[in-house]
Amino acid sequence: MRKQLFTMRLSESLAAAVESIKLRRKESSSSEVARRLLELGIEADRRAMETTRSLPEEPRAALLVLRDRYYRDDPLTREEWEFLATMAHHAYMHPGRSFVTRSLLVDVLSATKALLSARTRHLGKSELPSDRYYRSKLDLREDESLLDGIERVQASLPEWPDATYAEWLTRPIEGYFSGEEPALPDNLLNQTLKPYLLTLLTLAIRRFWQAEGKPITDTSNDAPTFGNMRQLNPIEIDGLSLSFTVMNQRLSAILGFGEILPMLLSLPSLPVINDFFDLVTASTRPGTRHPEYEAGPRRISLPIQHYKKFILWDGDKNFHFEIEEMERIANLAHVARSDPDFISHEKAARLAYGAI
Repeated sequence: MRKQLFTMRLSESLAAAVESIKLRRKESSSSEVARRLLELGIEADRRAMETTRSLPEEPRAALLVLRDRYYRDDPLTREEWEFLATMAHHAYMHPGRSFVTRSLLVDVLSATKALLSARTRHLGKSELPSDRYYRSKLDLREDESLLDGIERVQASLPEWPDATYAEWLTRPIEGYFSGEEPALPDNLLNQTLKPYLLTLLTLAIRRFWQAEGKPITDTSNDAPTFGNMRQLNPIEIDGLSLSFTVMNQRLSAILGFGEILPMLLSLPSLPVINDFFDLVTASTRPGTRHPEYEAGPRRISLPIQHYKKFILWDGDKNFHFEIEEMERIANLAHVARSDPDFISHEKAARLAYGAI
């Protein structure tokens, strides 16, 4: 079968965009760049058509569509906002760790507050019978309004909130779409939740990764195939080392403990790397509130009066560190997160693996 060829006239802005991408990616052909962009657009349109299927039954397809819409700044339907709110809450139901990131939780509470504020403006009523549910989950005082109470709860959150408390606080955003609330007009709903789309999408993708063990961009159920591999510049500080490897656009790391311990720690994917970085950071912060922190397969027990060492539990193994040694590991994580190579990979993968 002969291929059909056709020519297409591009506007000045599209032609400039094609040339910009050609230079940035060091492509040899402008027509090849245009062809690939057209294929991406067709694929995005195909994904958009798939949203007619049940969102919860096709979470990967739904999340890819919603990610496309985030990139294109497109509005979402009420059903799509409900799906994101549900997935975001379920991310806190199954966090895979005992603590969460404060900024994401603050955003979810801000989204809840924005919904309740928009409801008040739309209906002209500040209190409804359904508010009893929100008050009970947010642990509000009798003498404070819903909006003031949410602000107080946000301000009182510690640097690393407890995961079970976060799950409780995020129930209202899923509950808002349970059917008891009057439906807001789509344009008002989009205007209200648009500032929090990235956070809700990030949490929803984290829930998918936690459930499936792979990013939403992975279409294969088999073991990953081998491809191009490259090493990033290693990070060495305080006698410790962190070596990064990129294969098929996936980042992994090996942590070397130097003279502290004759051992290498494997961190096979970006969410595992971030979970470990958060684990050592939360464990070494002044005023840490819990005797133990957990993230994925690892947990850290904090020093106690009769044993002033950190204990890193890795599966059925455990390793003991002096306070100064664990602080060095936490500093290595801080330095790594400031590295431009790591920042670029972490940012690119945020909407493939999610975060919590």
